[in-house]
Amino acid sequence: MTLEPQISRLDEKLETLTDQIGRLTEVVTTGFQETRESFQEFRASFQKLQESNERLQASIDRVQATTERQAEISAQQTENVTRLVRIVENLLQQKLTG
Repeated sequence: MTLEPQISRLDEKLETLTDQIGRLTEVVTTGFQETRESFQEFRASFQKLQESNERLQASIDRVQATTERQAEISAQQTENVTRLVRIVENLLQQKLTG
């Protein structure tokens, strides 16, 4: 009984396994590379989102400050109008009684 046919079959199986391992290694390597690239893209997008959020918050802060200032001005104008109405009423009262 010769061992050559058995060795030949084992050699073919080993070659097949080696090819399969090579393909698997390529797939895993490609998968890791794609994952790394996706993560880098995600990180860049997240950073842009953070920057946009910071700009948005700054805009909100400016709008809030402007709104507060406008509320103060409105209150002052209301006081001024009320005072002017009293002055006009007093002048009209003096005109009518005087």
